[in-house]
Amino acid sequence: MRKRIIPTFLLLLAFALSITSCDLIEKLPNLGNEDKIPTQGNGDLNNGTDEHTHEFTEKNKSDIYLKTPATCTEPSIYYYSCSCSERGSDTFVDGEPLGHTWSGDDCEEPMVCSVCGVKDSRPKGHIWKSVDEWTVACASCGLIMSINDHTHVWLDADCILPRTCSVCGLTEGEPLGHSWEEADCLLPRTCSACGLTEGEPLGHSWEEANCTRPKTCLLCGITEGELGNHNFVNKTCTICGISESEIYTQYSIKVVSKGGLPLAGVTVYVHSGDGYNLCALPEITDENGVVSFVLDTSGDYSVELDDVPDGYEVKGGQTKDDRYAVTSDNTIITLTSAPIKTGGFKSSYKLGDVMYDFTFVDVDGNSYTLSKLLEDKDMVMLNFWFINCTFCIKEFPYINTAYNQYKDEIEIFAINDYDSKEDILAFPNVLGSSLDMPLIESGNCSGGLSLSNFPSRGYPTTVIIDRYGVVTMIHVGAVTGETPWRNLFEHFTADEYEQKLLEGIDSV
Repeated sequence: MRKRIIPTFLLLLAFALSITSCDLIEKLPNLGNEDKIPTQGNGDLNNGTDEHTHEFTEKNKSDIYLKTPATCTEPSIYYYSCSCSERGSDTFVDGEPLGHTWSGDDCEEPMVCSVCGVKDSRPKGHIWKSVDEWTVACASCGLIMSINDHTHVWLDADCILPRTCSVCGLTEGEPLGHSWEEADCLLPRTCSACGLTEGEPLGHSWEEANCTRPKTCLLCGITEGELGNHNFVNKTCTICGISESEIYTQYSIKVVSKGGLPLAGVTVYVHSGDGYNLCALPEITDENGVVSFVLDTSGDYSVELDDVPDGYEVKGGQTKDDRYAVTSDNTIITLTSAPIKTGGFKSSYKLGDVMYDFTFVDVDGNSYTLSKLLEDKDMVMLNFWFINCTFCIKEFPYINTAYNQYKDEIEIFAINDYDSKEDILAFPNVLGSSLDMPLIESGNCSGGLSLSNFPSRGYPTTVIIDRYGVVTMIHVGAVTGETPWRNLFEHFTADEYEQKLLEGIDSV
């Protein structure tokens, strides 16, 4: 029997020693003795499976965490604890001091706190009441003495009371009476000596705002709100004398492409401040891309655009930060453009249209996409022709020569709307000279782009798409000379290129 008891005892002892500090806290009864609680240990919340890191952030106000109880002058102080119930070393304050409990009725001796024993700094003093004409008694301790046995301590008369002895209550003379200040907009009739009031405030007497001052009280001069409006008669304010030209000015707003091309037909809305408040009727840009508004010179304005041609990047937000700022009375708004990549192809293109993106496959099987080309090229030219077109054949040598001079900066596609691929491939031999530009067979363009998409009266027709993806020239007829082509390509590849619409090569 003894052999069995010893192993069992050892097993229980080993189990007890394996319990961590946090486990011990949870299993021991709360004995109300704070030194029973381990401090800064390594508690284990998960039965030994994960190491627990204490965070002493809990404000537990149990007695076992009490460092010092509240006194008459100091509040209670507790130790912070961990969520596992372990006590930390930092402390926090809770509640208020208890306050003194005074005892003692002696008018001539200080009162004593029955809790901490501290004495009040002064005796509470006698409270004298008149008994008769010659005698006073203390209402607290009952001491009786003759009026002649003490020195009067006089309090000056005020609005209601005459001169009065603070010891025995003897009075002399009459009260001073109130010193009244009349009521105003905000305060009723008030005694300047004691603060007593009578009646109600008068309330403000308002005069409406005008151009020189906001809404103003005629009685006290207080103001409310902002300045009012001018009263213009014959363009001059009858109140302040200022003229309309000093307050209002004509704001000119011009909408252009990045290349400087005026954009006509754009609807312009002007907004005031940060909100979405219309402050002027919308205007539509003219052929120069310009609209004008007469606005308050001191205003802070921004612009929203609508009816902008397809292909131009336009801000579309509702707040001032999403709109175009009006920076001066001659503000220019610049919109960027690029080939339109969505929405399909147009049935017709005119000067000033942004070109839809397209892809050509030439007779040699090479593929070309407009948007990719314009990443490196300043211009893309479409030349529409066919083999039996005499004028087409006459201009090809001049185009080819100029192309070879500018081929790093431009791309030219010779688009044949009539002939077969075999005939197009054999054409340079018929021509008697090479053609270095890509040759395109009719139908080998995404969307079926052809001469019918452009306003033209015949062959050859040349279409120019500039670096911004805009159709900027449509020329009908042959150009048989190198100089016009070199001048054309020089214009479109220039560093200081300024966008304009050309109705023919002679317009450069």
